[in-house]
Amino acid sequence: MSTPYVYSIINDFPQAQVHSDLLTIEIQNSTIAETLDFIETSGDNCTIWFVNALTLGDEATLDAVVAAHAPDGAPPSVVNLSSNVIVDTVWATFKQYLDGTIADLYFYTQTYADRYVITSDYHGGFRHQYTLPFSDVADKSDYDTNFAPNQDSRRPYEQLALTAKDSTITYLPSGDIDKIETIIGAKKKVDQYNYTSGDLTSITTTIVDV
Repeated sequence: MSTPYVYSIINDFPQAQVHSDLLTIEIQNSTIAETLDFIETSGDNCTIWFVNALTLGDEATLDAVVAAHAPDGAPPSVVNLSSNVIVDTVWATFKQYLDGTIADLYFYTQTYADRYVITSDYHGGFRHQYTLPFSDVADKSDYDTNFAPNQDSRRPYEQLALTAKDSTITYLPSGDIDKIETIIGAKKKVDQYNYTSGDLTSITTTIVDV
């Protein structure tokens, strides 16, 4: 049975905020030997669940990770482990995955009242995603002029084969299996995506030691 460790967001985290995906990476990059199960927040509580109870040494390490957690100082992209998405926070960085600088990926856009949410297809095991607020007038104009006319016309989340940098993107045949391996610290997360007639039917996730 999983074991919870509860922290006050206001009192225990230095910026009084929690970025669950970043905190996941920080925990998995630490020396904590036990497997992280999941993180949840409710009100002022941040509960960090581990598959088994931590040793006293690992509890002290978890306290130190929490005390150093600083989302405002995070790098310009953060990996969302739950969906294999790298969330880019700079338009100039993100668009390199669309314009051929790093890759030339299929992408699609969700349009909201005040922003675009643009998602690329897989590159090296990850999608890239960027939220483009309409208030960023120059970036919006760049997107509308140079990118929007060329975006992917297929339905969102239609599966494509994983590709290496600069390689050709191809469809997976119906009923195929796609595997994504993500290595963070001493752990490897393996997601197996099972498809039938082009539709995702199930995902099997395994976390193992590297």
